[in-house]
Amino acid sequence: MDNQTPFIDPSTRFTKTRQVLKKERNEALAKGLFSLMAAMAILPLAAILLYLFIEAIPSLNLEFLLDVPRKGMTEGGIWAAFGGTLYPAVISIARPAPAGITAAVFLNESAHGHL
Repeated sequence: MDNQTPFIDPSTRFTKTRQVLKKERNEALAKGLFSLMAAMAILPLAAILLYLFIEAIPSLNLEFLLDVPRKGMTEGGIWAAFGGTLYPAVISIARPAPAGITAAVFLNESAHGHL
């Protein structure tokens, strides 16, 4: 090391400027505000779901879940409704899956540097 090289004091090398401290404070404030807003949106939904689950526990049994509706849908279970919901969901996932997998393989294997 020659005498011409300027020496930087290690204690001042990584000090934060007032501008950086202000940005960090504003970022922390925004993060806290957005976290509060997220909690205000999620907590009521969680409370409603918990209430519904607690109220539904006495009615939930295997017969209710797996039995088909009877007597004009006033008795029986929800298997038909559950199957009617599950079938389109599985089809809507299964139809585009081959194209998505093919596109992913192509992009991973063949398109290096072209995108």
